[in-house]
Amino acid sequence: MADIKHIWNLFINGDDRLFNQLYKYYYPSLYKNAFYIMKDKELAMTVVQDSFIKLWNHRNQLKTIENQEAYLMTICKNNCVDLLRRKAIQFVQWEEQQEDASYLQADNNLHYRETEKLLRHSLAQLTDRQRQIYDLSRDQGYSYNDIGNQLNLSPATVKKHMSVILQKLRRHLNAIGISVLLCTLFPLN
Repeated sequence: MADIKHIWNLFINGDDRLFNQLYKYYYPSLYKNAFYIMKDKELAMTVVQDSFIKLWNHRNQLKTIENQEAYLMTICKNNCVDLLRRKAIQFVQWEEQQEDASYLQADNNLHYRETEKLLRHSLAQLTDRQRQIYDLSRDQGYSYNDIGNQLNLSPATVKKHMSVILQKLRRHLNAIGISVLLCTLFPLN
């Protein structure tokens, strides 16, 4: 571990040749994490490649970051979330195109109502405070700052609440069979 810290220090201080060593050291763990989230080898490889590209493009800013390893892991996680969001948006756009066909419209409406019912059931599992925060954030579009001001909470506390809420919703929806792709409609902020 001391060697990797030394490599980070040299890289941060301008020795770009060490990027390859960082790549070789972190690729396996980043790939494992990305594959766990993406459930697809090619998407996981793409996410990891994009993570290293972002690290390279922001290498001049690394001196201001306390924990570069955590920064790289966060880049990878955020790239996974971004890709899932894009896939979810593509999926939603595809669904919208399919709604033009009248024979699919009735089925889509039924599916939407069933999904909405499952989501409402999942929301019912939350505490009153969690439902209030979720409603302000997702249904009414308030920012974490606005929610914090309204409920006398710090934005960081609201963010933590939302993280817990979204984890609970994902667990509950996964337990009843809703796919991870649909759960990406509840993005982390």
